Amino acid sequence: MSEILYCDNSTLKAVARCSTEAVVRYILGFTTPTDKATLKAGTAFHLAMASHFQGASVTDVLDAFTKEYEDFATEHVPADDRLAYTNLVRIIEYWCETHPLHALPFQVDPNLVEIGFAYPLVEDDLGTIVMCGRLDFLPTYQGAVYVGEHKSTGRIDKPWLDSFHLDSQISTYMWGAAQHIQLPMAGAFLNAVEFSKIPARDRKCPTHKVGYAECGQLHSNSQLVVLTRTPEQIDQWRKSAIHLAKKFRELKQRYTSIEQIGKVRQQGQFNNSCRWCELAPYCRLDRDPQYVVNNMVLEKWQPYEHAMRQEETPTT
Repeated sequence: MSEILYCDNSTLKAVARCSTEAVVRYILGFTTPTDKATLKAGTAFHLAMASHFQGASVTDVLDAFTKEYEDFATEHVPADDRLAYTNLVRIIEYWCETHPLHALPFQVDPNLVEIGFAYPLVEDDLGTIVMCGRLDFLPTYQGAVYVGEHKSTGRIDKPWLDSFHLDSQISTYMWGAAQHIQLPMAGAFLNAVEFSKIPARDRKCPTHKVGYAECGQLHSNSQLVVLTRTPEQIDQWRKSAIHLAKKFRELKQRYTSIEQIGKVRQQGQFNNSCRWCELAPYCRLDRDPQYVVNNMVLEKWQPYEHAMRQEETPTT
């Protein structure tokens, strides 16, 4: 019987980095109980942006952000942290006020905001592998359709922005969007918003000649960047994605228990992925299965359900 396997960009990136990471996180479903402030702030940011791009008022946009993030931040994030609720709500409020829909360089159909997709990437004798994802928005510019992607980060700089010119996520979304509307994508708009600490000190700002309490929001940083992919680049992305997806299927068929983890390859040792991997402490302990049971959380990754989740965003 032909089987269906669901994967997404996060899954295939893990496969490309290290089989151990892919097996532990995306096959066996274990994750580390790390500080979730960055993830929670990012989720709230996306809800706020979805509300804004669906035509909501600034008040409703901030309500969407507040509902998702304020209680969590009040309990878990220090008041002077860059991810403090009061700091982020000022950043988002200023961004909305300075980026009304009518002033953006593209047009946004409110029906093309927060779109889940799941389309076959490859079909063979072993079954169908389906690529899933969730599109932030699909804007149009000069009659052409683009992918829109929201990103929040602690610092916007050239190396960070440059990384998206070849990032697989953008290619994944351009491919998925083309399947969704049956039209080629002209490119992608990256909406980058910096979640850094807004100056709030009493002293005078040397740039604006007023107190930081008055001009703090003016120090917010955001950029709108256009990214492109040629049809040939999308085709090469798809070939690479198929290769990684088949490898993921092979890993999933071979490794079904944490007791087998000692037999899984560790390519991260060769490509520097261990430096940033949350599993590094686990691997340094020779991947003891008991460590996983005692120190990690079972939280199955379900790419299809994640892509197709239904969220309410208030609109006017």
